[in-house]
Amino acid sequence: NNFFLDPQGKSNFISWKEYNFIRKSRETSNKEEYVNTSHVIQSVIGGGNSRFSALGIASLSAQIYQLSKALRPNLPAIVTTIDYEYHQKNQHNNKLISQIDIIAARHVVDGMKKVILKSESNWKGEGTGYRAYKKVFKKDCSKNCPLMGKTGTVSFEDSNHRGTTLFTGVIDSARIQGARVLGVPDLAIGVLSQTETNQMKGHLAAEIFMSLVKDIF
Repeated sequence: NNFFLDPQGKSNFISWKEYNFIRKSRETSNKEEYVNTSHVIQSVIGGGNSRFSALGIASLSAQIYQLSKALRPNLPAIVTTIDYEYHQKNQHNNKLISQIDIIAARHVVDGMKKVILKSESNWKGEGTGYRAYKKVFKKDCSKNCPLMGKTGTVSFEDSNHRGTTLFTGVIDSARIQGARVLGVPDLAIGVLSQTETNQMKGHLAAEIFMSLVKDIF
């Protein structure tokens, strides 16, 4: 539904070379072929060379988390106009949730939980967000950790965006609050951190996420 079609009903795309030129120039384009290409590239978690926003990556993890609980995802809306009211009423179109989608989402969530955890006997290496959690909270997160997430890092081969880190995470607020009643709902947070230095000391976006969690709760 998100693709532009030509008069023959086909979707057209631009070459990676042309797409990469637009991306590196930090320009935007409304060209239909560019938009189609962008949708494909940005549909991949950890897709690498693609455009991101904090809202976009927060929305991604929120939708996966909701699906894993057999809930139809509520899509984000940042403009409160007449269109927003229409969007809220029509975004689901009364479609049933596929059981396959629910199972797939649960597998992804299981993987996102391991991102925060230390290395296991049957799993080589610690989660990519483990050190950020340890640095902020001064302890390991339990195996039943109420946090889950996904890290992203831009390669230093990228002359424009090197050093950029991303983190999208979900907070199971009921479990992290415990006996306290703070009235905080489940939260999805996206962080995009850019630095002008080539020397990275840890995963900054993940550390910012953990710091936000600590401040909220």
